[in-house]
Amino acid sequence: MPINKSILIVDDVSDNIVLLQSILDKAGYNTIAATSGIQAVDLCKEIDLDLILLDVRMPQMDGFETAMQIQNNSKNAETPILFLLVKTDESNISNAFKNGGVDIINKPFNDEELLARINTHLTLRAQQNNLAQLNITKDKFLNILAHDLRNPFNSLLGFSELLHESIDQADLNKIKKYADIIQNTSKNTYDLLNNLLSWAQAQQQGMVVKKELVNLNELINELVQNVENAAESKNIEIFISLNEPIAIWADQEMLNTIIRNLLTNAIKYSKVGGEIKIKGVINNNFAEIRIKDNGIGMDETTKNSLFKVLETKSKKGTKGEVGTGFGLILCKEFVELQGGKISVESQLEKGCEFIFTIPIKNN
Repeated sequence: MPINKSILIVDDVSDNIVLLQSILDKAGYNTIAATSGIQAVDLCKEIDLDLILLDVRMPQMDGFETAMQIQNNSKNAETPILFLLVKTDESNISNAFKNGGVDIINKPFNDEELLARINTHLTLRAQQNNLAQLNITKDKFLNILAHDLRNPFNSLLGFSELLHESIDQADLNKIKKYADIIQNTSKNTYDLLNNLLSWAQAQQQGMVVKKELVNLNELINELVQNVENAAESKNIEIFISLNEPIAIWADQEMLNTIIRNLLTNAIKYSKVGGEIKIKGVINNNFAEIRIKDNGIGMDETTKNSLFKVLETKSKKGTKGEVGTGFGLILCKEFVELQGGKISVESQLEKGCEFIFTIPIKNN
């Protein structure tokens, strides 16, 4: 079980707290102590906990009342509670489970049994959290399939039908307009589908990092050429600044996806006549790549939600371009799978700068 888990010990007998802290500290857990139910309830409103060890027999507010208040009115409503009972207190065993306890710990404490029970419930909680996250990502995925893929296909069907019906009598400009819409919609839908499939594969732990020596200069130049048409349609200039040839050990397909998504986003949120700057430097054992635009930028709330599956949202681009925000989530997944980090700096109306790192050595 991972260390640095936070456990709250609630007991009105200080000797019991000292003993439990000694056992748990040696095992690598972080412990917090409360000597009353009232103090425990207050702490549970402020601190995120992984587990609570709660004595039943306490003055003023017993363990059962304390548990009820924690579960009804705190950020730790779902945190597992293990009740502390003396061995002879058999009458409260059933009450412990009726009042929200997941287990009981008998006094006097047996070190091995105590740690085994704690480890079991921390493991169960981690599994429950993982399952909840999988359900969230599944729902998000299905929502995108239902809405974000349906809309572009409706557009494709509608404009292809108009093109089919009017191709004999429509002028060349109108035909070109319909064809451009169909082409752009098809490209955006294809990019979205690629992102969704890659992301789904990563969630299923099916992504294998295949590192090879990648010439970053060549890769960036190639990707910039691929987005030139989109940039030219908004009169956006792209400047590349790589002070030296940069070779890194990376998964080229993942790296391709990361840079492509960041470039596409930079173009999407740049204003007509804007500029995008790409910089790359070696910093210690990492290549640091920065992609900066001078577009519409974002506020702190949007910035803080960018890489979170449940919270991510996508604003329309400066020419109405649509997206889902999943490209950035995929960027984060692929950067971290290769041992790097990604971040963003931004202010409203002052553009965005995405920074990510990739190790240059084959670790």
